[in-house]
Amino acid sequence: MPRICCPRCRRPESVCYCHDLIAHQAPVDLLILQHPDESRHALNTATIVTLAVDNAEILVGDDFSSDSRLLKKLNDPDCQPWLLFPKGGAVSLATVANAGQGDKKPLFILLDATWRKARKIYYLSTCLHTLPAVQITTDKLSAYRIRKVPAPGYLSTVEAAVEVLNAFDHDRAACERMLTAFDRLIGNQITAMGESLYAKNYGNEPIG
Repeated sequence: MPRICCPRCRRPESVCYCHDLIAHQAPVDLLILQHPDESRHALNTATIVTLAVDNAEILVGDDFSSDSRLLKKLNDPDCQPWLLFPKGGAVSLATVANAGQGDKKPLFILLDATWRKARKIYYLSTCLHTLPAVQITTDKLSAYRIRKVPAPGYLSTVEAAVEVLNAFDHDRAACERMLTAFDRLIGNQITAMGESLYAKNYGNEPIG
């Protein structure tokens, strides 16, 4: 008998993580460029963002150079795009938030992939190269406990989105619900793995 899945998060009902996520309009638009491998990953965190933010959208691919949907947004005169990517010349998120955007609405573009594949998306997608870049300056350790990260400050997509939303004074409770859903998603997976397998593969990561 097939498992019954939640129609929103597409996880089995027994491990649904989205029941308290309510979509809100955010003060900034979020566009997530998602690698195809990530779109097929049951534990991708971009879904949490789109379930919680009305004006968040996911595009799937690895080369967006000629993607008409992305190019339309980049050429919108009422939009100020920012690429969330730690490249040379990137300014801090706090600097961007404090400076204001005038009459233009900020659009933050996030790359949803492993770090290696995120760099591939960037280098293939030449339309991203001329965008002003912003980076999150933090020493936080990601709570994505079932993926190894290179160092503190390397955040999952949902954690990065929450950093952006908080910087622009989005509803704090809504942001907390996103992180709660993320913690539930990861916690459910660790429970399913069992402590011994988790400790074997991620021995240096805290269980909770």
